[in-house]
Amino acid sequence: MGASKEYRDFIVERLSQVTVVNTRAMFGGFGIYVDDAMFGLISSEDVFYMKVDDSNRPDYESLEMPQFHKMPYFQVPVEVLEDDDAISAWTAKSIDVGIQTKKVKKKKK
Repeated sequence: MGASKEYRDFIVERLSQVTVVNTRAMFGGFGIYVDDAMFGLISSEDVFYMKVDDSNRPDYESLEMPQFHKMPYFQVPVEVLEDDDAISAWTAKSIDVGIQTKKVKKKKK
């Protein structure tokens, strides 16, 4: 099947209050990026996940949100998606994680 364009558009609209994002098709879903830093993904089942590290992982774990396979992405709670202030704060944290991850990868090259 694959992620729906409608769900992708909904997520992009919710994130647009924080910054301009772009998406790239991948494995039946979409990667979500700021510039070239990936900070989110939409699974092929239309589930939205954001990137985590030690700085924001507790936010997701305290709500018992599932992890995307064994990758550093956790499902975003519906309550967060529906709340303008919460989605802004959670998105900003995940963007920071994505940018930091990209910087670390560049240094290793």
